[in-house]
Amino acid sequence: MFGLDGGDQLTSNSYDQLKERWENLLTDEPKLRIRDAAEKLDVSELELLQTMQGKGVLLLDISPKQLASKLNGLGSVMSLVRNDACVHEVTGCYRSYEESPSPVGLFLGEQDIRAFFNKWKFIYSVTDNDRRSLQVFDEFGVAIIKVYAVEKTNLIDWHRLVEEYTGSDQSLLADLTPLSQRELPVINPDPDSKKLKESWDNLKDVHQFNGILRALKIPRNQAFSLVDDEYATQLDNECIEYVLSQASQANIPTIEFVQNAGVVQIHTAINTKLVRMGKWYNVLDPNFNLHLNTDLIAQTWAVKRPGDTGIVSSIEAFDQSGQLIIQIFGKRVEGQAEREDWSLLVNECMARRKFSETVERV
Repeated sequence: MFGLDGGDQLTSNSYDQLKERWENLLTDEPKLRIRDAAEKLDVSELELLQTMQGKGVLLLDISPKQLASKLNGLGSVMSLVRNDACVHEVTGCYRSYEESPSPVGLFLGEQDIRAFFNKWKFIYSVTDNDRRSLQVFDEFGVAIIKVYAVEKTNLIDWHRLVEEYTGSDQSLLADLTPLSQRELPVINPDPDSKKLKESWDNLKDVHQFNGILRALKIPRNQAFSLVDDEYATQLDNECIEYVLSQASQANIPTIEFVQNAGVVQIHTAINTKLVRMGKWYNVLDPNFNLHLNTDLIAQTWAVKRPGDTGIVSSIEAFDQSGQLIIQIFGKRVEGQAEREDWSLLVNECMARRKFSETVERV
């Protein structure tokens, strides 16, 4: 990362140099987004954003839980959550926020979010011409969530929030951890496959699954490779597009989970407008946009987990480093069995893969 080798803080002169490099880059690529520019310049997005601090970019002196409690007063907003391969945008209100003593926040309703506040390190207000946003970053300067004002946003409360919590010292720069120190999934060289299978057999709730993986210290995609095909089948990576397309055509409501280190954002609906644009496969609906870079999908799995109401099926995609890109479930009603049309679609994907393997062997 620029100027941060060995944990050193960027100086004002370094930021001036970085700003000049960014301006030169924008001259050549005027439509380049800040995240992509940061990657090209080998810095974090937050380092690039801080070159404008005090000029449309304001550091807020507000805790994650304080911010969370204020979001329901802003009316309709667009929340953007992304990882390296997928962008997930939901427009709606933060109607319900459930706070707990733990560092986890739960939003239910139009904005359906699980927030891991211990990862929320820096919070900014960003004004770019008429576009306003609240942006949260982790210790590495990677964006966790961005909340944008839209036509129906309550701008009176928005401005009040920004004015109340604007930090008194806007020369203060974030002390970032080098991106190279981020933890990535590590394959377990000696996994307890027997215990994994026993635990999987005895699942009563899909929400128990992550705890099992943590206890056994097995990354998610490795766990899928260790169980029988009845529980997890690796698919062709094109199956993500096929599943989204077929679910849309059959009017099957789906749930798309997209996450990064600090948040999981969830959307449930029948997707209607699906469009391929180069390497991006997109859902472009009025209150939901999904942008999936299918070139970055390294593994795709069909997964089945038992529960107290029967099998719960999902399609899950991973990148080259083993990080989860997206999960897709069929819409479920708590306490009821999974929709049959969704189960059949996942079963079809699994059968297509097995048929393909049979043909390859012949």
